[in-house]
Amino acid sequence: MSNSGLNKDIFEKPVSYRSHADVSRRRNLYANFFREDLARFVMPHTASRSSTGAKYFEAKLLGEKEDCEKFKQLLSELGVRHRYDADYLCDLINKISSNLTNSGSLYFEVLRSKIRPNLHMLHRFNSPKIYNFFFAYLQISKNSDSGYVYDGDNDEPKNKFLNYKFAFISRKKAWVVNFPESLGGKRNYKKILSKLDKHGDMPDEFSLPDSSGRTVEGFDFKFASKNTVVFREFLTKNFGYNFRGSSDEYITEFLMVHRYVKHHITKSIIRKHIIDELNSLTLRLGIKTNVVVSGLPSENYLRAVQYKLSNRRISFKQAMDECDY
Repeated sequence: MSNSGLNKDIFEKPVSYRSHADVSRRRNLYANFFREDLARFVMPHTASRSSTGAKYFEAKLLGEKEDCEKFKQLLSELGVRHRYDADYLCDLINKISSNLTNSGSLYFEVLRSKIRPNLHMLHRFNSPKIYNFFFAYLQISKNSDSGYVYDGDNDEPKNKFLNYKFAFISRKKAWVVNFPESLGGKRNYKKILSKLDKHGDMPDEFSLPDSSGRTVEGFDFKFASKNTVVFREFLTKNFGYNFRGSSDEYITEFLMVHRYVKHHITKSIIRKHIIDELNSLTLRLGIKTNVVVSGLPSENYLRAVQYKLSNRRISFKQAMDECDY
């Protein structure tokens, strides 16, 4: 068995399904900036090429070869292919992080092999509407295969319910990764994305000329621009995020570096959360392997850097260097 994956026909047929709806689509540029940059460099790209080359680190799959192969088969749905474990884990954790920050949660159905009960594979399911019950997850999405059922010349669907799929996925057969609670959890994160999506930039009807070439009379573009920047930064203050393309007119150098450190604390929390979720899943399925990453700045280490920066014990450059890897 190799990590390229086995024939999917040997696994159980999934109860869940993939929706064609783009549940992570964002209209606003700044909402996209935020979620993309939050996921970027949670791990270095590969073990041989970090962002700066400044720090040595290790990423390992601890366990017997057979169990490590079971781990890779389990996660083959994510399409990660690397010969060496360190490169594999860098890519895997970054990919999970990227998908997690898209919408705040990831849903997978765990499929068991028909011929080897101790072999598993994940099947990702998504939908704009997934409801969490005590015993199962309810997935509701439009049925793109059946389409609407029309009655003669009537333009309205005969039965709107026929245009939807419903699936119950048992909690025992699901693996769900939610945004870390220590960063506000899934619900709060989705609210931030939604607010950035709706109000992250100035409305075009005020900032752009109308059909006659005139802008709204009395509109103070600079004042509105400043308030929009303040609004964006207020929403993301707990993540320590410096928006791409934002002016440094309203920010001091100290605050910029302080945010830089805080943003790396956020990344360290996401990284540890994903590793813990992976190890929890393997333990649950009886796969005797563990993901171990060492040498990268931890949350506690970076909070110590943040404390030293706040008390002027280290320079701005030293603080940033401690964060880089």
